[in-house]
Amino acid sequence: MRRTTIALVFLAGLVIGYYGRGAIGTLQHRDTHSADLAGIERLHQDDIKFTLSQDYKELMNIWSEDAVRFMPGGPPDVGKQSIQAANEKFAAEYP
Repeated sequence: MRRTTIALVFLAGLVIGYYGRGAIGTLQHRDTHSADLAGIERLHQDDIKFTLSQDYKELMNIWSEDAVRFMPGGPPDVGKQSIQAANEKFAAEYP
């Protein structure tokens, strides 16, 4: 009888811990998810603003050093230097 009680208490503790951890993890995920979406939207708005104003210096500041930009019909630009070179080439061809 005592072994059965200990086993049931142990099993109940595992189940409660598993579901409790899942509930807390879900709440933390929601908080970081909304912050991530807000950051992405800020980046998107900055990209639009600097692209339309053709301010390539500020546009380069929003890229990280290991950024990758995909353009249709060509190879991807890998790295901030490559993206900047492609921007300068485009600006020279289409002033």
